[in-house]
Amino acid sequence: MALEGNLKDFGLPDIFQLISIQQKTGVLELVAPNEKASIRFQNGDIVHVASSNFGSMTSLLQHYLVINEKISRQDARRIEETAKSSNMRFEKALVTGRHLSSDELQDAVLHIMEETIYDLFTWQEASYSFSAGKTSYIPSFPAVAIRSDGLLMEGMRRIDEWPQIIKLIPDLNIVFDKNPEEKININDFPPDEARVYLSCDGQTLVKKIVGASAVGRYRTYESLTNLIRANLIIKVEKTRSKSAPKREWEIKKYVIAAIHYLFTFIFPVIILILILIARLIYLNIAETTAPTGNPTVKIADEHNQSQLRQTLTMYYLIHNRFPEFLNELELEGIATPDAVKRYEKKWVYQAKQNGSQYELKVKKAE
Repeated sequence: MALEGNLKDFGLPDIFQLISIQQKTGVLELVAPNEKASIRFQNGDIVHVASSNFGSMTSLLQHYLVINEKISRQDARRIEETAKSSNMRFEKALVTGRHLSSDELQDAVLHIMEETIYDLFTWQEASYSFSAGKTSYIPSFPAVAIRSDGLLMEGMRRIDEWPQIIKLIPDLNIVFDKNPEEKININDFPPDEARVYLSCDGQTLVKKIVGASAVGRYRTYESLTNLIRANLIIKVEKTRSKSAPKREWEIKKYVIAAIHYLFTFIFPVIILILILIARLIYLNIAETTAPTGNPTVKIADEHNQSQLRQTLTMYYLIHNRFPEFLNELELEGIATPDAVKRYEKKWVYQAKQNGSQYELKVKKAE
């Protein structure tokens, strides 16, 4: 059975933790409006990750090694040509050509995979679907397995800090420049932050700085945020054309005329209509013998039902069946006593076909 839903209701840390605890094998697909990603698990460990925000592992590895001066761009091209002519992977050619040791290559692959995964923790709008079972994929070389629970602490930190970061950098098309009033020694910077600082030249867009960085989107944003807070870089305002003031005045004239028209003609009509509607509503309420339902209560019921279904899915993943009674959710430790009471008060739950299915009905008012 697939685990699916939206990250707004069941966050990525919770999904990772559940898959890790149950040592599941399968693929987790994430789909956002303009992004998508897949993470493959083997017995609860992450063995492969791909994201539309990043390129292939080979291109990411080449970029990472060049930026960190492990190899030159010329070396990267030669190694790639050697790999193609020998029908071997670029990663293997690095080791066989003694450009990197196996340990150095493994560290680089781990870093790239972790940064790709950490980027997913910043996704706020995405649907997810986990399909259990073995899936075919090309494993990394050397083979790498990452404990997903080991990523959670850093992932949670990034989730907490991301809203503050995007307040300072809300747009990828922003341009930053070095603050000329601040004198600094570039050697005092961490290497990653120094590269980001040098990229702030008053012309390069943030999205290009991220693309040229070897540390991923989050850490590039984090470096920019640190530099902004230290007043070492400043936002470059877009230059205005000479005709801009004239256009602005023309727009203002239209706005003033529109506001005058609204207040003179439209608003009185709207007020009259609202008075008539209010009177009709009042008369309707006066004739009604029973309330028609509170929309706030309806929203709360929908939220509780969604929460209950998620919890039932978690129980299924643990026991490969649905519970016979709802209080088993409390015994398993995946629902609080108050939550179970709330569910039992609102719905009638019944497991069917030896726990492979269940039925949920709203309790009739007594």
